[in-house]
Amino acid sequence: ANRLPRPKPVTLLHVPGWPTGRQPGKAAAEIARAVAAIHAGAALTEDGAAEDGGKTVGCFVNTVPMAMSVADALRKQDLRVVTVCGQVRPADMTRLAGEYPGLLTIRGHDDVDVLVTTQSLEVGADLDLAGIVTELATGSALAQRAGRVNRLGKRASGPVTIVVPDGDVTDTMRSGPYSGEELRQALAWVRGLAED
Repeated sequence: ANRLPRPKPVTLLHVPGWPTGRQPGKAAAEIARAVAAIHAGAALTEDGAAEDGGKTVGCFVNTVPMAMSVADALRKQDLRVVTVCGQVRPADMTRLAGEYPGLLTIRGHDDVDVLVTTQSLEVGADLDLAGIVTELATGSALAQRAGRVNRLGKRASGPVTIVVPDGDVTDTMRSGPYSGEELRQALAWVRGLAED
């Protein structure tokens, strides 16, 4: 019963210069700061008590260069970060299961602070993340990503921060596989979610 009514408050993070090309630069630093902020409060309930759920925060980005830049910035903050990018092969799953048992399951792995990924874990991954920071993507991709937050409903809420441009989306903008038109439609949708 807790899975359905638990809130997933949406916050928009306006980042100048987003979306970026091959050089994530300042946008990666802003994303890393937002992830660290969620992580700092991820293991607490509204009254400050320890949470039942795991503490791992997810970070969904649209390109591998952004994933690597964000992961590097988070590691500099002494956070334990695991990245999952590209096609997840059986050998990768075996390696991750050996290093971090349960990480890519509903149980999770409490030693992992942040799971940074591209579209690799949008579908088919039964995760229960404490919160996420995600780059703007299509509405269906954002819904899949948000579905990995507080999946079991053990936390009072599961914050969702969406990185958006610091202005309008233009036709020439692109972020990973997503076109300007897809991003524009998604931005209109998430603005409504953030207001509610």
